[in-house]
Amino acid sequence: MRLNPTERLQKNPNSYKAGVAAYCYDCSGFNRAEVKRCEIKSCPLYNFRPYKTKKETLQ
Repeated sequence: MRLNPTERLQKNPNSYKAGVAAYCYDCSGFNRAEVKRCEIKSCPLYNFRPYKTKKETLQ
């Protein structure tokens, strides 16, 4: 069974990566696809968000 980002953070509360993923997951209404489509560039975590599109990863 695959854990969602919030559950992953609960298992490893000291993980920076898990914290960012959980925050983005929560902000996007608990939908991974929405994290990928995030357009809120004023968010301080925008450049660190998980699930980026391939185009964004290459930039």
